[in-house]
Amino acid sequence: MIKTYYTTAELLAFGLEGLPRSRQGIEVLVAREKWPSIEVKGTRGRGGIRREYAPPALIMAAIKDQVVIRALTQSAPASAAAVIPSGSPLPPASAASTAMTVATQAGALKDWQKRTAEARAAILREVDRIAQIVGREKAIMKVVIMAQDGTLPEHLAQLVPVANARAGRDGKRTLSRRTIYDWFKAYQPAAAGVNAVDALAPKDQHAVVRIPAWATDLMVEYQRPQKPSLAWAVEQVAAKHGLDKDALYHRARRLLGKMGNVELQAGRMGPRDLKNIKPFVRRDSGMLWPADVYTADGHTFDAEIAHPAHGKPFRPEVTTVLDVATRRAVGWSVDLAESGLAVLDALRHACEIGGIPSAFYVDNGSGYKNALMSQPGIGMSSRLGFTMTHSIAYNSQARGVIERAHQTLWVRAAKELPTYIGATMDAQAKQKVHKLTRRDVVLAGRSKYLMPFNDFIAFCNDKIATYNNRPHRSLPMVFDPTLGRRRHMSPNEAWEHGVKEGAQLVTVTKAEARELFRPQREAKVLRGEIRLFNNLYFAQELTEYHGDVVRVAYDIHDGDQVWVYDQQGRFICTAGFEANKRAYFSESFLERAARKRADGRARRLEAKLQEVRLEQQGAPMHDVQDATFALKNNASPVLELGDLSVRREEAIEVFAHSPAEASSTSNARPIFMIDSDRYEWLMQHRDAWTESDRQFLAGFVGSDIYEALRERFEALGLAWDGAEGEVFKVAV
Repeated sequence: MIKTYYTTAELLAFGLEGLPRSRQGIEVLVAREKWPSIEVKGTRGRGGIRREYAPPALIMAAIKDQVVIRALTQSAPASAAAVIPSGSPLPPASAASTAMTVATQAGALKDWQKRTAEARAAILREVDRIAQIVGREKAIMKVVIMAQDGTLPEHLAQLVPVANARAGRDGKRTLSRRTIYDWFKAYQPAAAGVNAVDALAPKDQHAVVRIPAWATDLMVEYQRPQKPSLAWAVEQVAAKHGLDKDALYHRARRLLGKMGNVELQAGRMGPRDLKNIKPFVRRDSGMLWPADVYTADGHTFDAEIAHPAHGKPFRPEVTTVLDVATRRAVGWSVDLAESGLAVLDALRHACEIGGIPSAFYVDNGSGYKNALMSQPGIGMSSRLGFTMTHSIAYNSQARGVIERAHQTLWVRAAKELPTYIGATMDAQAKQKVHKLTRRDVVLAGRSKYLMPFNDFIAFCNDKIATYNNRPHRSLPMVFDPTLGRRRHMSPNEAWEHGVKEGAQLVTVTKAEARELFRPQREAKVLRGEIRLFNNLYFAQELTEYHGDVVRVAYDIHDGDQVWVYDQQGRFICTAGFEANKRAYFSESFLERAARKRADGRARRLEAKLQEVRLEQQGAPMHDVQDATFALKNNASPVLELGDLSVRREEAIEVFAHSPAEASSTSNARPIFMIDSDRYEWLMQHRDAWTESDRQFLAGFVGSDIYEALRERFEALGLAWDGAEGEVFKVAV
């Protein structure tokens, strides 16, 4: 500390030039020059009183320099962060200090900016500490002079070039009075969220993006959904602005490098794809009990199996119901295509196994957003008492639980089958299996590579059991004594734990489920009769309900009877099938749906056949389009299979029910427009076969087209009977 009066011992300790080197010598000097003195009470001195002297101005200046040097030398912080902790404000330079806008926000600094800011903070802290002794102006000048003379303590001298952010060309750049004052002014006490160190950070001149005139045109060309290359976009811009494309390419790369990754992909990716690279909300299911929330979704299986009706390859639709809290697969079903009935069956299974949920979280697909599930009074949500919630359209991320389960359950299971057709399947192997399965079905009616439908049901059941017993990484950890370490719970373990902790499950028996899960529709009673799906049902108990609208429950597999309820849900009676004008026998809901699907297929195939006929006749394109449009407008919506291979077979099947093309009966070989015409002519003129014809026949009899037209060939007596062994030898 700087004092006004010092004892002779304190003056001797400074070791200043111009002062004697002994205490007696200092006492003689003080007496001779008559320094002002005072008496101070203390433990030392004669009679408990010591005398202190006021040095002259020159000696006092030397003392101040000595104190400053000692203060700088004794302070050796390990880092600037130790001098000024993050968030600690520096003392303001003076009352006249003006606030400056902080250019760099906290958390957005590069490493070199942080190092520079910390070095500046350390130097300012030392200056401010010395200013407590000699004042700010003298403290700044002392540090500046010592920096220029090279007499700063080593730990501060090392901070000078870092604080300057540039050492100068000669490497001798030091400090200046104005520089230190500018650093003091850079601190803005009112800057919320910006601490002292961040406020002292220099600006990054390279981070300042200067938008050139051609940048807008470049982004227009580059941010296209076709995802063009940067080189192509640069070529378009260079030609427009008259610039050298090679030089412009490098400038464009630097410009794009300064843009955000999401901003750069805008236009190249649509809003739905951009969601995959934007931040998302991770939902916490830790507060849920078992059966609080079920989520469900359908998945088209990624491998082909044998169709239960005709044995041809197709991809079934698997619907899975998951409990969100425990990730347990509580219900599932397999159907030919996604539909409300498949969802109904999966929900029934889930309610029998795990109980009725409080909420059912699904997407906006037709299998979930329909009267069967949500219509007031007769929909499943009303009858079972759960709340159905739909996710935002095209926002599968919101249902990540069920989407991930598809990968874990069904994609992994599909890879076990030889008919897997996913993206990771080898293209050559996929093509080979595709041909083998079609050929086997044509020749033998079945293929060993296609799993039978009943076996597939058992296969799915095994996969569900394996999934529910396998540890799930989103579930809590438990100690496994068998493994001797901690692991995640399995869905079954999490479910059992939740039940033990007090989860209230609303379970239903199979008998109750049969009644609860019968679909219902509203119908009007007329003279004791109810019309449902063009079938008439009659019961004497309905006499007094003439003209009333009632609820009719039906069994999707049995059309012989229906169950009638009033609008309050009270059971009235069971109505039996009587008669209608369309059929003498009852038609179940599934049979009616299958017939409608077949009728729709026939209409669509007739439209394609008409288009082919018009093309063969050389009709103008607009006539073809008009005819096709007219045929398509006559078709009604039907249930469809979402399988490309089956649709291809449907497109081929039209030839089996269409009139035969007029084929030449003469021995002269005609020009064949389609392969089926060539096959019919060859079967009628066997003596005209050539080696090329035999190769054609070997391939044709094993094709999908032949299988689709088999009934036609049998009716014409032209079916292939395998007698021509030579053809099969060629095929092999």
